[in-house]
Amino acid sequence: MDRSPEADGFLRGIRATLKALSGVAFLLDDRGRVIAGTVGCDPLGSGAGGFSRDVTDLIDDVLGTGQTRAQKLALPDGRSLCFTCSRVVDPATGALYVLAQESRRPSVPDRFFPAQPDLLPPMEEIERARAAERRMREEASHWRQLSMTDRMTGLLNAEGFRERGRAVLKKSAFATLVYADLNGFKSINDTLGHAAGDELLRDIAQSLAVATRLTDLIARMGGDEFAILLPDCGEGDRLRVEERLRRRMERRFPVDGGQGRPTRILAVDAAIGMVSCPEDGRDLDELLALADARMYDDKAARREGRRSG
Repeated sequence: MDRSPEADGFLRGIRATLKALSGVAFLLDDRGRVIAGTVGCDPLGSGAGGFSRDVTDLIDDVLGTGQTRAQKLALPDGRSLCFTCSRVVDPATGALYVLAQESRRPSVPDRFFPAQPDLLPPMEEIERARAAERRMREEASHWRQLSMTDRMTGLLNAEGFRERGRAVLKKSAFATLVYADLNGFKSINDTLGHAAGDELLRDIAQSLAVATRLTDLIARMGGDEFAILLPDCGEGDRLRVEERLRRRMERRFPVDGGQGRPTRILAVDAAIGMVSCPEDGRDLDELLALADARMYDDKAARREGRRSG
């Protein structure tokens, strides 16, 4: 089939441009034949058989997707070089070609392909793709962090605590796990309203953050229940940790009795269950279940103590 003068002009322009480059660059047709190349390449007319590897997959990938691809190719002279490969369209015939340019060499400028305004220099396109990938990773990390955060308090939620906690236990020779619940929280909600209850939870969360170390994990597990994992905190520190946490979680709320009645006090304190790793086990879910059971034992004991007092 005879080529138009415009099509021949297109190839002549590419040949002249490629020969002027200092690096290796060449143009392949859809069958893998070299149509034009630099002096450094010089396999003109050699066809796909001139390469030491089959370029069929490369041709199909670049022409089929239109995406730039980095590829290492072995040349007929024995050299093995890295190339940036992109799709080029002949504006006269619509024929597709693959432009392969040696990496770290000057790229063919856009002006040599006036009919393709969207064609970018391959390395610039690669950098844009990498930047887009970084943004996607950062966004995914951001949403992942949000999914592990309790919106009311800003602490970890149950899912985040379990994920982070397992990682901490793997790296820690020993640790203490605390499970705490607020005694009297329902009275706050019923008497002062749910807004006051929510504010109390935020205040407790802040107090726990102040009372613990940066290496400790704190989570609101749901409702008025909190979990704290303290790495490198052993049996000898448990009593001191328990006393500090109890003090931080105690609250007193005066409530006006109205119509000459005396002011009454709504008291909130903590029921606490504690377990040690590895003495009580190393599996986080089992430790949580045991700490939760001990917390309910503590709650029952405190309720009984108030009755007998």
